[in-house]
Amino acid sequence: MNPTKVVDFGPCRGRGIVAARGIQAGETLFTEVPLLCCQFSWNRLYGYQACDHCLCPLESAQANARRLTGRPDLILPQPECGSLVSTVRPTHCPQCGVTYCTPECMQSAADTYHAVICPKDPQLPADHPFTRLDELWRQLHYPPESSTIFLLVRIVGACLSASVFQSTYSIRIISILQTFVCCTTETNLSDGIEHAVVSHKLLLPDFTQSLQQLHTAFSDVLYYLVRRLLPCPTEDECLRCMQQAGVDRLLTLENFKTALCMLGRNGQGIATSAFSLWAREIDQLISGTGDEQQISGLNALLADIYEAMDNHVGSFLDNEGVGLYEYQIAQLFFRSFGSPLHLRFSFQRCAAICPCFGGSTGDEERPRDTHQLEDIEARRQRQAEAAERRLATTQARGLADPEGVKRKQERAREQEKMSFEHKADTGLRWQVG
Repeated sequence: MNPTKVVDFGPCRGRGIVAARGIQAGETLFTEVPLLCCQFSWNRLYGYQACDHCLCPLESAQANARRLTGRPDLILPQPECGSLVSTVRPTHCPQCGVTYCTPECMQSAADTYHAVICPKDPQLPADHPFTRLDELWRQLHYPPESSTIFLLVRIVGACLSASVFQSTYSIRIISILQTFVCCTTETNLSDGIEHAVVSHKLLLPDFTQSLQQLHTAFSDVLYYLVRRLLPCPTEDECLRCMQQAGVDRLLTLENFKTALCMLGRNGQGIATSAFSLWAREIDQLISGTGDEQQISGLNALLADIYEAMDNHVGSFLDNEGVGLYEYQIAQLFFRSFGSPLHLRFSFQRCAAICPCFGGSTGDEERPRDTHQLEDIEARRQRQAEAAERRLATTQARGLADPEGVKRKQERAREQEKMSFEHKADTGLRWQVG
């Protein structure tokens, strides 16, 4: 039984998740499947292998560790620990080739949004609307990533699926999304004074031109998706189809801004890792033996592997993405006055779906070296350097220009600190249905 419940504290404080009964230390508060989720663009580009629908890891723990350490001959002891082999049955979309963890997961994606947004081509040309949108988004959002424009594409796919195919699950998603906060400004209290601040950094003045370009590319994707659904589409027929699905509002820049804010204010980070599952399971197994020599040897092995990973890829260890949740959304707007709430991942081992919840992959259980206790700025510096190294290796393939990665990140951090007086929010909301 769920030991928590959602309580509405009124317009000032909003909703919050509270205990419905006494809760024991270490007890799972709740588990939840995301309404929709999507892997980050850079994360996918660099070969982090995850299910396209639920982000379940598709690599074995050993293959994952070899890739992240750059050691092709690395052998893990008891590699079957934490293995998802019994659950994962990789399946490819027959038209576009994207990979799912199970046939059931592929069917769930098709029923919800993929039947609408599937490009039906494994190799997209450079002028394809998806390709242009992805490249533009990556230019605006260098690692570390926090969201992806393609989650919005999937929402549009769900809207069209609900309208055209009467998908039951898509209709449910749309009704839930209508309750999500998506205002373009929010009120912060500083020195006893309320300040209206922008709720998404892409809405800052420095991004005006880039945001317009992003909206143009996204509008092209909208028309591309709708034209494929109609036999002989005219401009009026395309608009009529969008209106019926409730996505025509995204053709205006202001409503597009509210959609971005909906992602920014409601999206929760998701991280999955086959190696972290192995590390957790092997640690429990060895610790249960009580053999101090084996425990010491395992700790040394994990410390060596994590150090090699840090040197090779920095802190980017996981399959990373973002998801929208119906229940967890309540805790985003509730401030705890006690100890912090730690979200930890939990795989739901069933045939239909294998999602990951929360933003932690067990890093808190790693052996802690002194370099892991560096301050936040030092960690950001290492992340930027790791991003530069990876970008440099792909420059020859023309994937991205690594020249300004660290500078872009530093500028983004400065812009996040900016706040400016803004006219009172008009309550403009993007209604998806």
